[in-house]
Amino acid sequence: MSSSPYCTTSNFNYQVEMLNYDPGQGLDKNAKLSMDAAKTGAMALWSLAKSTKNRDVIRKAGAIPFLAKLMKTGQVDVVIPTVGILQECASDVRKYTNNVTRCICSRTSS
Repeated sequence: MSSSPYCTTSNFNYQVEMLNYDPGQGLDKNAKLSMDAAKTGAMALWSLAKSTKNRDVIRKAGAIPFLAKLMKTGQVDVVIPTVGILQECASDVRKYTNNVTRCICSRTSS
Protein backbone atom coordinates (compact mmCIF):
# COMPACT_ATOMS: atom_id res chain seq x y z
CA MET A 1 0.00 0.00 0.00
CA SER A 2 1.57 3.27 -1.10
CA SER A 3 1.26 6.43 0.92
CA SER A 4 -0.59 9.45 -0.39
CA PRO A 5 1.56 12.04 -2.21
CA TYR A 6 -0.21 14.69 -0.14
CA CYS A 7 1.16 13.40 3.18
CA THR A 8 4.67 14.78 2.90
CA THR A 9 6.53 17.29 4.99
CA SER A 10 7.08 19.60 2.03
CA ASN A 11 3.32 19.82 1.41
CA PHE A 12 2.77 20.90 5.02
CA ASN A 13 5.54 23.49 5.13
CA TYR A 14 3.25 26.23 3.77
CA GLN A 15 0.61 25.64 6.46
CA VAL A 16 3.27 25.45 9.16
CA GLU A 17 4.90 28.69 7.97
CA MET A 18 1.50 30.39 8.20
CA LEU A 19 1.65 29.76 11.95
CA ASN A 20 4.72 31.98 12.29
CA TYR A 21 2.96 34.94 13.90
CA ASP A 22 5.09 37.52 15.69
CA PRO A 23 3.10 38.84 18.68
CA GLY A 24 5.50 41.80 18.91
CA GLN A 25 4.18 43.29 15.66
CA GLY A 26 1.63 45.52 17.34
CA LEU A 27 -1.87 46.04 16.03
CA ASP A 28 -1.20 47.53 12.58
CA LYS A 29 -2.62 46.18 9.31
CA ASN A 30 0.32 43.82 8.73
CA ALA A 31 -0.08 42.31 12.18
CA LYS A 32 -3.77 41.68 11.50
CA LEU A 33 -2.89 39.97 8.21
CA SER A 34 -0.26 37.90 10.03
CA MET A 35 -2.78 36.89 12.69
CA ASP A 36 -5.35 36.01 10.00
CA ALA A 37 -2.73 33.84 8.26
CA ALA A 38 -1.88 32.13 11.55
CA LYS A 39 -5.58 31.49 12.22
CA THR A 40 -6.10 30.08 8.71
CA GLY A 41 -3.01 27.88 8.96
CA ALA A 42 -4.05 26.58 12.37
CA MET A 43 -7.56 25.78 11.16
CA ALA A 44 -6.19 23.92 8.11
CA LEU A 45 -3.72 21.94 10.19
CA TRP A 46 -6.40 21.12 12.77
CA SER A 47 -8.49 19.56 10.04
CA LEU A 48 -5.49 17.67 8.66
CA ALA A 49 -4.44 16.50 12.13
CA LYS A 50 -7.34 14.05 12.23
CA SER A 51 -5.11 11.57 10.36
CA THR A 52 -2.32 9.72 12.15
CA LYS A 53 -0.03 10.07 9.12
CA ASN A 54 -0.73 13.79 8.90
CA ARG A 55 -0.01 14.29 12.62
CA ASP A 56 3.39 12.71 12.10
CA VAL A 57 4.08 14.96 9.11
CA ILE A 58 2.90 18.06 10.99
CA ARG A 59 5.31 17.24 13.81
CA LYS A 60 8.19 16.59 11.40
CA ALA A 61 7.44 19.87 9.59
CA GLY A 62 8.21 21.72 12.83
CA ALA A 63 4.75 22.99 13.75
CA ILE A 64 4.93 22.38 17.51
CA PRO A 65 7.14 25.40 18.36
CA PHE A 66 4.87 27.68 16.30
CA LEU A 67 1.80 26.25 18.02
CA ALA A 68 3.33 26.89 21.43
CA LYS A 69 3.93 30.52 20.43
CA LEU A 70 0.34 30.89 19.19
CA MET A 71 -0.95 29.74 22.58
CA LYS A 72 0.38 33.01 24.03
CA THR A 73 -1.53 35.31 21.64
CA GLY A 74 -4.70 35.36 23.72
CA GLN A 75 -6.76 35.46 20.50
CA VAL A 76 -9.56 32.93 21.06
CA ASP A 77 -10.08 32.36 17.34
CA VAL A 78 -6.41 31.35 17.05
CA VAL A 79 -6.01 29.52 20.36
CA ILE A 80 -8.98 27.19 19.76
CA PRO A 81 -7.62 25.58 16.54
CA THR A 82 -4.14 25.60 18.08
CA VAL A 83 -5.35 23.61 21.08
CA GLY A 84 -7.25 21.36 18.65
CA ILE A 85 -4.04 20.52 16.79
CA LEU A 86 -2.16 19.90 20.02
CA GLN A 87 -4.98 17.70 21.28
CA GLU A 88 -4.93 15.66 18.07
CA CYS A 89 -1.14 15.30 18.24
CA ALA A 90 -1.31 14.33 21.90
CA SER A 91 -3.92 11.66 21.14
CA ASP A 92 -1.09 9.37 20.08
CA VAL A 93 0.25 9.37 23.63
CA ARG A 94 3.28 7.17 23.12
CA LYS A 95 4.81 9.34 20.39
CA TYR A 96 3.75 12.88 21.06
CA THR A 97 2.80 13.72 24.62
CA ASN A 98 6.30 14.10 25.99
CA ASN A 99 7.54 16.11 23.00
CA VAL A 100 4.46 18.34 22.88
CA THR A 101 4.48 18.95 26.65
CA ARG A 102 8.21 19.66 26.73
CA CYS A 103 7.99 22.11 23.82
CA ILE A 104 4.92 23.94 25.14
CA CYS A 105 6.44 24.29 28.60
CA SER A 106 9.71 25.65 27.24
CA ARG A 107 7.96 28.11 24.89
CA THR A 108 5.33 29.44 27.29
CA SER A 109 7.55 29.89 30.32
CA SER A 110 9.25 32.98 28.88
